[in-house]
This record gives sequence, C-alpha cells and structure tokens, in this order.
Amino acid sequence: IHNVAINVDGEPLVSSTARVDLASYPNGLITDALDIYDEERRVYALETSRGCPWGRCTFCSVGKQFEESNGAVKNNGGWRSFPVDMVLKNMQTLVDQGVRHFDFKDSEFFGPIKPANGYDPFYHTMSRAKAIINGIQKINEKLELEEGDKIQIGHLSARVETVYKRGEAEKNEVRREVYSMLKKAGFLGVYLGIESGSRTQLQRFGKGVTVEENEKAIDVLREFDFEVEVGFIYF
Repeated sequence: IHNVAINVDGEPLVSSTARVDLASYPNGLITDALDIYDEERRVYALETSRGCPWGRCTFCSVGKQFEESNGAVKNNGGWRSFPVDMVLKNMQTLVDQGVRHFDFKDSEFFGPIKPANGYDPFYHTMSRAKAIINGIQKINEKLELEEGDKIQIGHLSARVETVYKRGEAEKNEVRREVYSMLKKAGFLGVYLGIESGSRTQLQRFGKGVTVEENEKAIDVLREFDFEVEVGFIYF
C-alpha cells in the first residue's frame, strides 16, 4: 500500500511512495467547516497547492518530499496545484456556512516562475493567481451586495522572487499588479522566508535570492500595507 509504513523486525518499512493527483482528488470539496478550523489563528485553513516550486533550500525537506514521489511535474520542485474551480467552490461552501476568515496554508502559494529547459512558467503561474483572486473578488462582491460583508485571508506564504526579482522590470510590474490585487481581495499578510541578512549564508541555505532582493520584496509588501511575517534562521 503506497505511503504506509509497517514494522518489520523493529524497523519501519515503506514499500513505495505515491502522490495523490490533486486534479482528481475525490470530489475535493469540504463539507464541514469545523474540520479545517485553526484554533491558534482562529481562521479556517485552505490549501490551493502542495509542494514547493523551488525545492532547493538546504534546510528544508518539502522539495525532496514531493519531488521524489511519483507523479511530480518536472522542473517545478514537486509543486502541484488544486484546480482553481475546486478552491473557489470550497471557499464558497464555507462562506455559505458563515465563514469569513481564512488562511492559505500552502507551503508556497505561487507556482514555478523560473525558466527551465526552454520554458518560462512565470505568466502561467501569475494567471493562476489572478484567477483565484478574481474568484474571491466575485464572492466578496456578492457578500457586500447581500450582507455588506467581506471575507479576509489572514496570510499566504510566498517566495521573495514572486514579489521582486532584480533585472526583471517587466515581470516586476506583473508581480506588483498581482500583489495589489491580493490586497484588494482581502489578503492581510504575507509570509516570506528571508532566513538571513548574510549573502554567504543565503548561498549556504540555497535560497536562490540576494540580500537586496529580500529587502526590496519587504519594501514592496509594506508599500501595499501587508502585514509582513518573515522566517529567519539565527543558528
């Protein structure tokens, strides 16, 4: 049985690993809001994807965990997304139950944005983000019309280069557009894995970004009035 560990002479044995195909996840619909309530943050937890589109940070197991199991999409660190319509149906189902406060619990909300093997996934990834945002906007417009209310999303996790990348002026405008849309749609905070202010330490960590890009990304998020939460590794 895939993904099941059994005890063999006192040692755990896993015969094989396999990933659920998120696109064909059984129905994928959440029916009971209580099943996904995060008591610590007092929000309802949703995922729009699993895995990490980078997957190369030396301190993190997420990329290896998802990329080495079968079914992983090539060149994206094992990141996979739920269908956008499924994500929005889940949100609408919960909204119909009175839910107004969400968190997106993806390891990384955005998909791959770095060119590989002659293919540049940046615009496809940003189009997916816009589709989710537009769907949330429609939910909010209906709520405002009927109840004078809106939903809010406490936070999402994103990599620095989804906010800013040196030398990519045209793409940076698209990045700014998407983050502006996120803010208007009710997203309150963004988590960034900054990890260090040292150039050499960022290289050891395999982050793929620079100190300057970290600083600029934080500036952009503050400009849009996001609550910025950062990961920082001291030791």
